[in-house]
Amino acid sequence: MTLLSIIDIDKSIFTLINRELTNSFLDSLLFYWRNQYTWIPVYIFIISYVGYNLKRKAYWFLFFLVLNFGMTDFVSSKIVKPLIERPRPCHVENETLQPRLLITCGSGYSFTSSHAANHFGIAFFLIFALRKRNKVVSILLFLWAFLVGYAQIYVGVHFPLDIIGGALLGVGIALISWEMYNWSMKKMAL
Repeated sequence: MTLLSIIDIDKSIFTLINRELTNSFLDSLLFYWRNQYTWIPVYIFIISYVGYNLKRKAYWFLFFLVLNFGMTDFVSSKIVKPLIERPRPCHVENETLQPRLLITCGSGYSFTSSHAANHFGIAFFLIFALRKRNKVVSILLFLWAFLVGYAQIYVGVHFPLDIIGGALLGVGIALISWEMYNWSMKKMAL
């Protein structure tokens, strides 16, 4: 399979999600689902939960969780996007693409999706922490990150490969951050 055919498949899946698999309920839901401010109560809950359950380790856990977020955002926005320079669907000059935009397009590049990288990074850092304790929460965290990525396609600002690339980047950085956290905890014997 050539790169051109992969890009064509990517654009076809984008069109399917963005233009054909739509309805007014999803328009409203996914518009808010992809908004970072929607999740402030969840972030507050995570901080409270970690603080209550981890006691002395909470500061370090939260430090590495925030470091994880910072690394996913930095690598996606400042390294990968300028390196690849893939235009967003709304900036592609192609008569057949014509994305249905539910938000403003944005001026940056498309690959990798920082929303996907950030949310998969947060989700998988927490999944690594909870995988032995609570599989249901791990599944919910994965679905949360997946739907944030899906929403980015649905509202018209990212292609599916942007989301896949962002998700892989987020999971990879989450794994590195999780290992750094564990190594630090062993070194400090906390």
